[in-house]
Amino acid sequence: MSNLVRDAMRKFIDTRILRGDSDWGAWGDAVEETRKLAAELIRSEKKCIAFLKNTSDGINTVANGRNWKRGDSVIANDLEFPSNIYPWLNLYKEGVRVKIVKHRTDGTIRISDIEKQIDESTKLIAISHVQYSNGFRIDLKELSEISRRNHIPISVDSIQSLGALRVDSKYFEFMAAGGHKWLLAPFGVGILYVAQPTSLDPPSVGWNSVRDPSSFLTKMNLSDSATRFENGNHDYAAIYGLREALKMILAIGIQNIEEHILRLTNLVTEGVRKIGMKVVTPLEHRGGIVNIKTKNPLEDVDRLAKMNVIVSARHSQFGIRVSPTFYNNEEDIERLLNALRSL
Repeated sequence: MSNLVRDAMRKFIDTRILRGDSDWGAWGDAVEETRKLAAELIRSEKKCIAFLKNTSDGINTVANGRNWKRGDSVIANDLEFPSNIYPWLNLYKEGVRVKIVKHRTDGTIRISDIEKQIDESTKLIAISHVQYSNGFRIDLKELSEISRRNHIPISVDSIQSLGALRVDSKYFEFMAAGGHKWLLAPFGVGILYVAQPTSLDPPSVGWNSVRDPSSFLTKMNLSDSATRFENGNHDYAAIYGLREALKMILAIGIQNIEEHILRLTNLVTEGVRKIGMKVVTPLEHRGGIVNIKTKNPLEDVDRLAKMNVIVSARHSQFGIRVSPTFYNNEEDIERLLNALRSL
């Protein structure tokens, strides 16, 4: 998180200590401004944005809000993080099957393989924009052409791309992303996008889910916007932090951020190859993640951490994960490569 994010959260907390709930109206204004900024980032309408706790919360809202019938199916794949698998597997109670597309030996998920799984039972395609495991990035535009030709909505887990890459809402019907990764925002707040909010029934409701939350009526009139999925108070400190993070990303420009990250990952892949190590990530289909094959990923992560180089371990199959962002530079990449030479 940036100093701007920290300071915004600290200011909210300090003010609440002094003023209690006296600034309630300002909190609501902050939520709506943050909603507008989130919509701008993915080129959507404000009414399509809801703030939930995290990616899993958003995906579960989609999974549990659709009108499923026994025999329906969802298409997923074998590279997904559990957050984008378990909510769909949990639909077994509704008689819904999950069809798993296997990735190819080059680390890619072929859209043609997804299309082969489409049949009359298929009611949704669930996919991550960028895979946490090996960094593969799906072409959402191409996938959307397939899905719309078959009248099948796409649900996107965008936590490994939102804030790092351009994400355009016109290529999917649903999207969820927690704030704490590439958005550089706090834990406890995430963005849910629903193209047509009334197409989903909220899995849970509360006083804030209705058209006029201030009315306190016993008759429930659900909001026509994505606020129908926000059933109570927000984590306002996290909202204040997310607002500053979004302001920063939009001020820098998401295209500038994407170009910088891809340039840094080029330096990583070129340097790793010169060292003689193997890059697992499909280089023609990548985002901000580069996975490097090592013999002992967990041990190597610890060794690198002692050299103040922070990476992640992602299974022995995928090795270590390197994820530079816009505040990293060429010196950081050179330090990484020098550290890798010592493994």
